[in-house]
Amino acid sequence: MSGTTSSGDNCSTFRRKRFVFDSATHFYPLLGNSTTLTGRVLEKLGNPTKWVKMNPVDKFHFPNGDVFEVPADFTIYLEKLKAKFPDQVTQIDNFFADVRGL
Repeated sequence: MSGTTSSGDNCSTFRRKRFVFDSATHFYPLLGNSTTLTGRVLEKLGNPTKWVKMNPVDKFHFPNGDVFEVPADFTIYLEKLKAKFPDQVTQIDNFFADVRGL
């Protein structure tokens, strides 16, 4: 994208050198799940959605050219993280234990 943007097209942007990047949300998790707040709100508004499973869930492109895909299956994701960052296995385990409340 060039250094100019059209009005109203971007949720939020950031600049790097002469480029402007759109950093809007790239997916909305749990919209198709009627047990979540967003799912219930959409149903009450008469706009129910269906769940679409994403796999991979995300894809990261690193400056050195490496690409890391995040699979939908958590166990496989954890294995891939540990294989990619073998010197960080303990920290990865600690992080997910904390965020998952284990």
